[in-house]
Amino acid sequence: MKVLELNFERSWRGGERQTLYDIMGFKARGIQVALVCRSGYPLEAAARKEGIDVYAFHNTLQVLWFLITKGSKYDIHHAQTSHVLTYTVFTKLFHGAKVIFSRRVSFKPKGILTWLKYRLTDKVVAISGPVSKTLKEFGIRNVAVISDKVLPRTLDTTRATHLIDEL
Repeated sequence: MKVLELNFERSWRGGERQTLYDIMGFKARGIQVALVCRSGYPLEAAARKEGIDVYAFHNTLQVLWFLITKGSKYDIHHAQTSHVLTYTVFTKLFHGAKVIFSRRVSFKPKGILTWLKYRLTDKVVAISGPVSKTLKEFGIRNVAVISDKVLPRTLDTTRATHLIDEL
């Protein structure tokens, strides 16, 4: 199985960290995975540092062209943001891959195009019950709930002591 992770954000926040965790988890299970991301931003650097196959682009036209011409090499396209979900859903005719979307926010989606892209998505994953409820109220039925993942790490006692003293 080959998975293409997609996240075209400029920032380094929870969603980008989650994208990296997903990729690392897939790789640990022997699944071939690659990332489509924005060139020159933190997610690209973090992914390359982890030895992940990265396709980094400067603009959405490049992403669309990649999905149309190379997207069929992947069995699953896993969109990590709503914007990149739009790109992979509307190029599905060309790539034919299953599209999965992980949604992290609980604000209500709006508009017929948003409703349509969710309906064209093969599976929607909500990171919590409230996110799932919001999507179901919007009319989306193919929602699974998988809580956010974290990597365990050892407590930095020096930092913790400093924070306690400071607070």
